[in-house]
Amino acid sequence: MYTPSVTHYEGANVPIVETVTFNLNKEGYTPIPKLANNDGTITPLSAADFGLVDYRIIGWYLDEALTIPVQSDTVFSDNPTVYAKLVEIKKFTVNFDTQGGDLMASYIDVEEGTIIKEPTAPLKTGYVFKGWTLDLNTKALFDFATPISEDTTLYALWEAVVTPEDPTDKPKIPADTGIENNTAWLYVLIVSSSLLFVLRKRWHTN
Repeated sequence: MYTPSVTHYEGANVPIVETVTFNLNKEGYTPIPKLANNDGTITPLSAADFGLVDYRIIGWYLDEALTIPVQSDTVFSDNPTVYAKLVEIKKFTVNFDTQGGDLMASYIDVEEGTIIKEPTAPLKTGYVFKGWTLDLNTKALFDFATPISEDTTLYALWEAVVTPEDPTDKPKIPADTGIENNTAWLYVLIVSSSLLFVLRKRWHTN
C-alpha cells in the first residue's frame, strides 16, 4: 500500500483522493491510472494487471531511471506516475528418474525459487524406495526445501529386499537307516566266509 498526499481542512488531516499512474516501463504496454482507496491508500498494480506474463514487478519508482524507489510510506502529490522495475521469471523442468521403478510425471514450468512438493514414492518390485538424489555417486538425499534454480533431474534410490530364509525350505537330512552299519557287517561276513573257504581247502589238501 502507498499513501497519497494529505491536505488540511480545519485542522484535520484529510486524504486526497487522487490518481497515481502506473507505468509498466516496457514498450507496448499502456500506463494504467488508479484512484486511491477510500482510506487514502493506493494498492500497487502487478504484472498480471497489465496482462504481462513471464515477468514480475519487484518495485515501483518515482523516476523512469528507477533511482528513487516508492516506499510503503511514500507521500504522493500532483497525481504522479510511478515506473515498474521488472525481472524475467525463469522457469525450469524437474524430472524424476525412477531407475527402473514405475514412471512418474515431470514438474513443468517450475518458476525459479519455487519449492516443489515431494511426490508420492514410486514402486519397484523387490526393492524398497529410500529417497531421491541429485547424484547417484554420492547418493546424498535431496532436500525438498531447496528452491529450484535450474533444470533438475532427481534419481530414485533403492534398496533390495532381503527375504529371510524359511527353515521349512531347508533340505531335510535323511534319518539314519543303518545302511552304513549293514554294509560293515556284510563286509565282515564276506571276509569271514572267504577265510573259512581257504581253511577248508587247506584241510582237505592235507
